[in-house]
Amino acid sequence: DEVLLHATQGISALICVTGLVNVDFADVRTVMQNGGAALMGTGQGRGENRAMEAAQQAISSPLLDNISIAGATGVLINITGGEDLTLGEVTQISEAIHDAAGDEAEIIFGAVNDPAMHGEVRITVIATGFDKTGAMADALAGMPARPAAGVLPFRDRATKPTPVPQPGFKPPETAPKRGGNPAQMPLNPELTEMEIPTFIRRQMD
Repeated sequence: DEVLLHATQGISALICVTGLVNVDFADVRTVMQNGGAALMGTGQGRGENRAMEAAQQAISSPLLDNISIAGATGVLINITGGEDLTLGEVTQISEAIHDAAGDEAEIIFGAVNDPAMHGEVRITVIATGFDKTGAMADALAGMPARPAAGVLPFRDRATKPTPVPQPGFKPPETAPKRGGNPAQMPLNPELTEMEIPTFIRRQMD
């Protein structure tokens, strides 16, 4: 129950709490609409090696039921830490989970500051878009082939129609996506921009 509590708290904080690196519902939808089954994992670490400890726990969490996230096409990561959370640690975590999922995975991550977690790091991972082969197919074998009555798969739900512009009407400009500001995070002096993985730099720009 505690593991599930931490996982759901991590996802709600990811969307609702303004963080160091922000994620909104559109990001969550991007990952979830890849289709297929979804796996959720959570991990927590403290001390000198807290980042890698939390990452390893997250990808071997009891919620994953011994199933690897390898082969996922979409991965959503929430990283929660105290004011001492560093960009280097965020990079470590993202790289470890990216390596576990594979090069084809689209990684979207957010980092949230919680003063009560000084010295600790907590991670929540949601992985989706698995190919229905191997261990994942075996795990799904006993699941219902169709959703419960009245519930549509996420990707099959109707999308909101695009409004047709009227003469003389100028549609409002879309607000730019919020990105994390590296200056808000304590930096490792030895960490240069080129040492930050491309998929992380792209989201922070």
